[in-house]
This record gives sequence, structure tokens and C-alpha cells, in this order.
Amino acid sequence: MKLFLTLILLGSLIAQSVPKRLLESIQEKDLKKHLSFIASDEMRGRDTGSPELKIVARYLASHLEAYGYKGLGENGSFFQPVPLYKTQFMNSSLKLWYDGKELNFENGKDLAVYGFGDQNIDMELD
Repeated sequence: MKLFLTLILLGSLIAQSVPKRLLESIQEKDLKKHLSFIASDEMRGRDTGSPELKIVARYLASHLEAYGYKGLGENGSFFQPVPLYKTQFMNSSLKLWYDGKELNFENGKDLAVYGFGDQNIDMELD
């Protein structure tokens, strides 16, 4: 039964061909122009949250709109808010005294400490 359903699904997908007029409207020179801009050194890799990523996003949205697509975001926008959080090592260190010796640990090198505020703990260890 699973095989039968899989074959039916594959058959229906294969039957859905892209209209020839759409395929013919895609020109190599246009693809090269768009990809050259998106992948250019000026876009600096389009890192998350970077100004270059926003430039490329606006570029793509404007072209989609020019081709007649409608954005599904708020007020017909092609964009949606996505909260991003950045995690980084705190500028801190850890000092332990053991057997009369001081042991120093640097955050980001010897250990990874994530937290908020200053914390001092002074206690005896058995």
C-alpha cells in the first residue's frame, strides 16, 4: 500500500510540469546578473544581521514584487520579524585555591562561563 501511494504521489509530481513560457523567460544573462550581485565581494558573505544581508533581502523582495509576487508578511511585506540573540563569552575568570596553590582559569580558553552579574563564592571544600 505504501509503495502504491508513493508511486501515485511521484506520478502526480512528474505530471506537474513547468509551463514552457516560464522556462523560456529565464535567461542565463539575467541569472548571472542577479547571482553576481548577491555573491559579490561587496555583500561580504551576507552574514546574519549584517547590513549586506538586508541589502540583498531588499534586492530580492523588490524583484519578486516586480515579477508580480505578493508578500505574505504584515501589510503585504516580504519580511517578517525574527528575534535573534547573540551569545558571547563574558569577560571573566575563575580563581581556585587548592592545597595552598592558586589556580587561574580564563573564560573562553580554559572554560566557558555564561551568566549574568558578578558572583563571588567563598567556601571551604572538603
